[in-house]
Amino acid sequence: MGRAKVVFVGPHGWRAGWRFLLFFTMALVSAQALDAVIKLAGGYQQKAGEWSAGGLRIDAALTFVAVVVGMAVMARLERRSFAAYGLPLRARSELRLTEGALWGFTAATFVLFAIRLSGGAIFHGVASTPGLAGGLLRWAATLLSLLFGAAHLSKPDESAMDIAAIVCFGLFLCLTRQRTGSLWFAIGFHAMWNYAAMALYAAPASVFTFVALGAMGALFARRSMPEGTTAS
Repeated sequence: MGRAKVVFVGPHGWRAGWRFLLFFTMALVSAQALDAVIKLAGGYQQKAGEWSAGGLRIDAALTFVAVVVGMAVMARLERRSFAAYGLPLRARSELRLTEGALWGFTAATFVLFAIRLSGGAIFHGVASTPGLAGGLLRWAATLLSLLFGAAHLSKPDESAMDIAAIVCFGLFLCLTRQRTGSLWFAIGFHAMWNYAAMALYAAPASVFTFVALGAMGALFARRSMPEGTTAS
């Protein structure tokens, strides 16, 4: 095997770093293309620094479709099943998605009430418009979580606490992927957390977010993995 090929190919196929770079590039290009289509065809344009329930749903849908496109292309190039990339369409997948959504809603609600009890928030009733929003330790999970946080640096009004919380979210979602054997829980959790925290509660970033993530991480660390999976 030539030296150049060794850089790109290992004993088990393409090296992980190149695989991730290719997937990330395809997902990013797909997301940008879909975003352009939405803006041109539908006339949709989210105002800078503004969050809305509809905009949040559109952004989540575009991101999900872009990721699925990247997975599908990688599956074709690497001749693997689509399920090998974390989204197996099997029995109980919908339960994992629902479970993740419930956990996300519960966690966002906990943070909101913790802020309220500490005197940092006041309830005014239901608003007519949504407000503004602000191994686990293995290198792969840490790197992807840091990239997850870095991807939010371009968003308006993101503070250092926001970015730190996003990195911790990434680590927690990596743990749920390991313990459930798929990404369905993580997708449900992330979608419902964003919707509850931003659209329903309009809650700012808080130190209680780290408390909630720490508690959920401790619970998930005790959860047994499904049959046929390993801790690697």
